[in-house]
Amino acid sequence: MKRKNDGLYLRNKTYWMNFCAKGRYYKRSTGTSDRKLAESILGKIKTEIIEGKWFENVEAKQHTFDEMMQRAMAEHVTTLEPSTRERYRAAKGHLDKFFSGLTLDRINADTILQYVEYRKFEKCKPATRNREVGLLSKAFNLARL
Repeated sequence: MKRKNDGLYLRNKTYWMNFCAKGRYYKRSTGTSDRKLAESILGKIKTEIIEGKWFENVEAKQHTFDEMMQRAMAEHVTTLEPSTRERYRAAKGHLDKFFSGLTLDRINADTILQYVEYRKFEKCKPATRNREVGLLSKAFNLARL
């Protein structure tokens, strides 16, 4: 649903974008005063969000999977029951083997699907894979805050 204010607007000689995609509102600077370039940037970001590939690129290139998981373990997993904490620590160990050292911009839907296939090949049970991907999802959601 298009809101009345969706699109681009000029603010201090720089175009800003304001739109809703997948139920979430975004308001960001395009970093340019060129209207056509700003329209291209807006279109590209909307497409990446819909395809599930968009993450703040500057931030994503500066932070690693290891930093993200450390934060998730400290902020989320410590609030869980002791037995659940142990399961998540084990899940983190498997995720570390595959994603450790990668910057966040290198982790996308394709790499996550590769991980799931890798775990299937290791004869990992579906519930375990779901828990691992759930932890990864939670970590990304915390990283976006």
